[in-house]
Amino acid sequence: MKLSDRDLKLLVLLLLVAVIVCPIFFLIRPFNEKIADTNSHIEELKKREDFLAKLDANRAFYNSSIELLGNERAKIVQNFATGLIDENNVFFLADTEEKVGIALTTLSFATTEPTLISEDSYDPATGETIEGLTARTSLSTVEYVCDYENMKDFLQYILDMDKKNQRMVLTSFSADQDDETGKMVGVFVLNQYAVTGEGRSLAPVSAENIPYGVDNVFGKPSGIAEEELVEETPVEE
Repeated sequence: MKLSDRDLKLLVLLLLVAVIVCPIFFLIRPFNEKIADTNSHIEELKKREDFLAKLDANRAFYNSSIELLGNERAKIVQNFATGLIDENNVFFLADTEEKVGIALTTLSFATTEPTLISEDSYDPATGETIEGLTARTSLSTVEYVCDYENMKDFLQYILDMDKKNQRMVLTSFSADQDDETGKMVGVFVLNQYAVTGEGRSLAPVSAENIPYGVDNVFGKPSGIAEEELVEETPVEE
């Protein structure tokens, strides 16, 4: 089939259009898009550079702030005991009986699940892993009996606990008067808090000036007559 001059001219024109358009779509356009992406990345890098420059300019301030906050954090952690020991509660309550004149009749312990405060961290200087901090709580539920005056002394004793740097907190307290004896009876809950980790060693139990042993854990209960503690000797007929 023979093409006319007109058809040949149209064919040549189409070839010229294809030669012009194809590079635009397959070469120039992708290249321009790549240039635009590169320029956008350069702008992001410039912003990143400006940000890092500001950080570097404030490096001394940031380091001093980190040191200051680290010291404040250490002071807060230091306010907590390093372990939870039931004996701490026992000796504390025994000391309370001795000083206040309150008889503790029932004592129970419970320990809550530990709460993670901070994750383990890596110290590049020593190459060691530092254990994160964990908060722990245990509570003692105590039933008591005392005179009215002794109860007021007990409440004041509780208020003064912070002044004595006691690391225990009374979170619940109830009081009622027994109609038969006139004694004050009730229940209080004593919480003990601790923070472990970061190499903090367990604090020893404080048992200064507290009598303890097989026959004398709490000492003589307050508010109970002396004759009630002594077994009556049978009278010979």
